[in-house]
Amino acid sequence: MRDTGVRRLLRSLSLTDFSVLSSSSMAPAYSIAAVMGLVVAAAGVGAPLALIVSTIPIIFIAIGFSRLSTDMPSAGGAYSWSRLAFGNRTGWFTAMVVIIAYYFGTIATALPAGVYTVYTASLIVHGLTPSPLAIAIVATLWIAFSTYFLVIGARPTARLSAVFLSFEIIALLIIAVLAFFHPFEGTRPQGALPTGIALGNAGINGLIIGAVFSIWISAGWEISTYSSEEARGPAGNPGAGALIGLIGTVTLVWICMVAFLRVGTVPGFTEHQQDALAYIAERLGGGWVAVLMTAAVLVSSAASLWTTMLSLSRAVFAMGRDGLLPEVFAAVHPKYGSPWAAILAVGLPCMAVMLVSGILTSARNTLSTVVGASSIFLGATFIVTGLACAYLYGKRAERTHLLSGIVLPAVGALGTLGFLVYNVTKQQEPLLQGIIAGGLILALIFAAVAGRWVARRPLTIAEEEA
Repeated sequence: MRDTGVRRLLRSLSLTDFSVLSSSSMAPAYSIAAVMGLVVAAAGVGAPLALIVSTIPIIFIAIGFSRLSTDMPSAGGAYSWSRLAFGNRTGWFTAMVVIIAYYFGTIATALPAGVYTVYTASLIVHGLTPSPLAIAIVATLWIAFSTYFLVIGARPTARLSAVFLSFEIIALLIIAVLAFFHPFEGTRPQGALPTGIALGNAGINGLIIGAVFSIWISAGWEISTYSSEEARGPAGNPGAGALIGLIGTVTLVWICMVAFLRVGTVPGFTEHQQDALAYIAERLGGGWVAVLMTAAVLVSSAASLWTTMLSLSRAVFAMGRDGLLPEVFAAVHPKYGSPWAAILAVGLPCMAVMLVSGILTSARNTLSTVVGASSIFLGATFIVTGLACAYLYGKRAERTHLLSGIVLPAVGALGTLGFLVYNVTKQQEPLLQGIIAGGLILALIFAAVAGRWVARRPLTIAEEEA
């Protein structure tokens, strides 16, 4: 491989750092606030069970990610592994899917960070009225702040995430304890099963719909695998950190769901699908509980913002290193060892979009619909990687890692595919279906024309780390 002046990323992340980054990226408080109402509206008191059902195939896929990041670490993650398994065209297709998913994911987390910052300020400063422009400006400042921390290194970002995550977990547990000790005012499940594993009145159909929504609660753990080239210590740390973050965070959310269903009713959550935590805080008396809830969602969305940007910047870095994107994106900061050019390539466009969304409120409203499709694209990267893992280990003559490298990733990928197909064909509105179709067409076009500027040579992980 010719010398492009590219340096390696700084190896600075420990197992604890990976676990913190994965959990922070999953954003438990923000996920509950944004998704629990949707899950309860679909599955009723079966919402906690729907979360369990949806998490099982995701854990299987995460095991595949863990195996790949241990044996074949790459900042490109899903892009690099799909290309290694299925060839250039599939890799380039996956690259565009990754870009779409994480760019919109960045905007999706920046917007609530701005919303909850302005809302928190309005609780402190009476008479302050939030406006779309103010929210957009604050969200842009959050992106700028995140960009700065990412440039100075993954380790400082992980430390800041640990502070935010600690506050978030403590706040959620306090509110959950209050809910457990509050007199029962929720909707009681039918039968003898407790709320945590009961099936709601909507039956299996409602459980499946709730499970589809719950997939997005678990999204974010994969950040550890995109950071696998920055690991210090044992090679298995990134994969182990992803699994620890995934299982630990889902457990926390499940406990909170069970607690909050003691306080809120199914009709109540259905009426408050966009602000489930605010609804619970009100049922618990408001006041300091509402302030604590708002602060928890604020720090949750902020931490999720820079961790989402971290994942995308590492993928862009790998694409620049391969020549799929301009090689300037493969530049590494001489002092901090971070992919600074790739980080700017992520942050600057998102800042521009946020400012435009504040000026054109109609664009901001449309954006909320577009961002919903990003979850589908993120799920698609999980599916491709799970299948790539099964293929790469399946073609080995010795059939090593049969369970963790082949069976579980394949089952997880197929299960997630079934959830996504059901969601897109049965649940999504025509506009969102059109956006998804448009994104897939764009990815196909990109895969078809990328060969005009990318050298047609086999990809090896050894080259990735050279």
